[in-house]
Amino acid sequence: MTYYPENDYGNKWDNPRYVAAVEARIKANAIIGRSKKFFANDERAQEITEFLTGAKYDKPDSFLGKMETALNDYGSLTEKQRDAVVKIIDKRAAQMAERKAADANCVHVGVVGERQSFEITVQHVIEFDGFYGTTYVNICRDENNNIVIYKGTNCWGSKGTLIKCMAKVKEHGERDGIKQTTIQRPTKVGVLNGDRWDPFY
Repeated sequence: MTYYPENDYGNKWDNPRYVAAVEARIKANAIIGRSKKFFANDERAQEITEFLTGAKYDKPDSFLGKMETALNDYGSLTEKQRDAVVKIIDKRAAQMAERKAADANCVHVGVVGERQSFEITVQHVIEFDGFYGTTYVNICRDENNNIVIYKGTNCWGSKGTLIKCMAKVKEHGERDGIKQTTIQRPTKVGVLNGDRWDPFY
């Protein structure tokens, strides 16, 4: 005969496993109910949910990470939490629109095949390892906000580093409709240190 531990309890409510299962079901139904109400009453509920998705895995202790946890645990956010998240969404959307507007004015720099001087500011550096070692994609902008890219074995520093060099214009291209200039073989590379230019390498 099969033995069932729950039969040791004269009353099912004395069984902690049964009580825990009932409480879990009640909690789950409450979350579903609050979530339905949240989506029914807030026109930005879907947008908020999609924006928060993954935040707790990227940075669990960040504000957005905690907001995703709260949304999952309770089915909705408090009014203050909701307004704070929407404020971040709107701010990022405005920043993105501003960048797109600025990028729309980007033009190609120099003449392909010719060398010229560049004075550019590092915006972002992408690093990846390959068969021949580490390669750095230095994404920069000139004084007119035009995008200038150097791909090579040297990292030109963190965001905000000001670089001056002589380089050959390798190609004029576009990415996502935005014009960008790729350079190669930079020489006389200097980095602005206070009020003077120091050799970079």
